[in-house]
Amino acid sequence: METCKLVHCGSGGMRPVRGPPSGRVLHAAGPAVRGASHTPFYKLLPTSYGPGNDPRPARSGRRLPLARVVRTGVLPEGQVSSQVLTQLASYYLAFVAADVTSLHDTVNYILWKPYCCEEKGKLDRECTPNEVPVDDPVHRHSGLRCLNLTRAHVLPITSSTPLFDMSGVYGNTKKELADKGRLFQRGLLKYEVDDSGRIWPPSTKTPVDLCLLNQKPVETRCHDGPSSGMNSIFGVNMMSIWFWREHNA
Repeated sequence: METCKLVHCGSGGMRPVRGPPSGRVLHAAGPAVRGASHTPFYKLLPTSYGPGNDPRPARSGRRLPLARVVRTGVLPEGQVSSQVLTQLASYYLAFVAADVTSLHDTVNYILWKPYCCEEKGKLDRECTPNEVPVDDPVHRHSGLRCLNLTRAHVLPITSSTPLFDMSGVYGNTKKELADKGRLFQRGLLKYEVDDSGRIWPPSTKTPVDLCLLNQKPVETRCHDGPSSGMNSIFGVNMMSIWFWREHNA
């Protein structure tokens, strides 16, 4: 970590912010490092969990609405056509948000604790599965009544840098970028070319980097880039590929 000199801004306007790529800077008055890569977030409210595996109740003691009901009410399922915005608008928001926030709670309940809807999950304090109501707009006929979920960490750690610096393409550390990104030739990123001449980020054949749910034989590519987030959801995957190709253009 680095220590910055105190600079007093005059009346001539704003000055650029300078610091290490990770955003981790030690202020002369003390170690103010929160918000940088691999540091805790500041919390607006203290952590409050419910008893056992149940969600936190309301202040009145009553049960809060099911998370699934709130989600399907705010973001309805189905095809909603728009002449102004495409589906990529929401995906771009996810791509940009992941540039500065990466809490990895998703990895926790997808990879490490996928059993929260089972009997085993009732014995795990970190499990807090989402109940699916019988009249759910998607699963009313599927028989699915539970969605796996774990509690958010008491002190969530962000692995992203605090600046909009294309972490989804270049990663969060110099080592990630050097090992999995840079070709070290003419400023290019590593790439592969398929039989049709299309350019792709480097791939891996092992089930890592969130490619656990590939539906083979159609879905076979798993990118081995500096950021594992490029393998997360479809829209983020597409944008990562586009920016990767744009870098090498």
